[in-house]
Amino acid sequence: MSVDVGESFRNGLRGTFSARGIVVGLLLLAVALANLIVGQSIDRHVQEWIFSAIMGDGPQQQEALAQAGANLPFALDVSIPVILALAFALLLVGELVRLIGIRLFASDAAEALPLDDVSEDFGPAALKALVLGGLVMGFVVLISQIPFIGPIIGWIPVLVFVYLRQVIALEDEGWVDTLSRSFELFTEDPFPIAGILFALGFGALIVAWGIPTALTVFVLDGGMAATTTGSTLGSPRSLVPLLRVALSTIFQVLGIAVVTDAFEQVRAAVEAEEQF
Repeated sequence: MSVDVGESFRNGLRGTFSARGIVVGLLLLAVALANLIVGQSIDRHVQEWIFSAIMGDGPQQQEALAQAGANLPFALDVSIPVILALAFALLLVGELVRLIGIRLFASDAAEALPLDDVSEDFGPAALKALVLGGLVMGFVVLISQIPFIGPIIGWIPVLVFVYLRQVIALEDEGWVDTLSRSFELFTEDPFPIAGILFALGFGALIVAWGIPTALTVFVLDGGMAATTTGSTLGSPRSLVPLLRVALSTIFQVLGIAVVTDAFEQVRAAVEAEEQF
């Protein structure tokens, strides 16, 4: 077995709470908060379109929009083209940050932040990650449309190409070779990395989604905050998405660190085999 799951999690936890992990976490948190704002802004435009189509442009529509908008405290009143441009820019920036994280966690340099190890070919690498990652997610959506079994097997491409970003960040491969290299490393030892992804996903579900949901259901819906209306900015309810973003960010950093460590183990084993 090429991947030691326990070692990957130990190294991943150390990396997450190191100076490198804190830097990556702060960068990912900034991207996640920006995505929250953009996502709520898009939701606001969708609600305006739906209410306008159903109710027209009268006072009833304005009242419905005001009530619905209370649940979108972070939405910006900007045009659709601007929001879509911001969304695309955030996709690219998000990939850049993940590549930075992978290179930081993979670096064996002595200094806490080895900038020389992370600064090479940022733009092309991020674009490759965005395009190839989008291709993989396209397969996920396509497979998910298969009746009955689609939602179950739809995430197979994500598992098969789990090392895609690591190959892009740490190896100089062409576009097609990047996909084949990622698949090759997965097939070298598939079961440990599948277990790692399951553990990370389950942990994120319980902590990053379970805690904010429990807070909403058992505290905000039934406690003193129930006297407030909606989730206007600054209200207790508006803090729930911020808590979810913060907890999700921790698991993102941990995921990058653990998967990168597993990648390094598999790559070392493959290289050792090729020498014989």
